[in-house]
Amino acid sequence: MDSIASIADDANIGESTVSNMRAALRKLRQLEVPEEDILEMSWNRARLRAQGTEDQAELEDWREAEAQKLIDDIVRAKLGGRLTKNPDITAIALAKLHDGLPQALMAEWTEPAETPYDPNDNTPDLDF
Repeated sequence: MDSIASIADDANIGESTVSNMRAALRKLRQLEVPEEDILEMSWNRARLRAQGTEDQAELEDWREAEAQKLIDDIVRAKLGGRLTKNPDITAIALAKLHDGLPQALMAEWTEPAETPYDPNDNTPDLDF
C-alpha cells in the first residue's frame, strides 16, 4: 500500500484528505458495501454513506451548507458583482474552468438532477 504522503502528492490533494478517504473506505467495507458499489461512488457519496447520512434530507442539508460556503467564498473574494454584471463573461469563465460546467448548471436549473456534477467526468457534453 502506498504511503499517505505519496498518494497525496500523486493526487495533488492534502494528506488529511487521503486519511479521510481511507477511513471512509474502511467504514464502507465494515458496512459490507460491495466493492463494485464503492468503485462507482463519488467521494461525497462515499463519505456520506460511511457517516451514515445517506438520507435524502441530510444530503439536501449538506448540499445547502456547501452552497452557503461557496457563497461565502464568493462574497469574501468580492466576486458577486463581477459574476452578475456580465453573465456572458461568467459563462465563458466557467467553461474555461471546466468544459462541461455551464451545461451541468443549465441542466441543474431546468430539471431535477439525476446525477451530481463531477468535474472529473470526461463524457462529451450534450448539445442543448
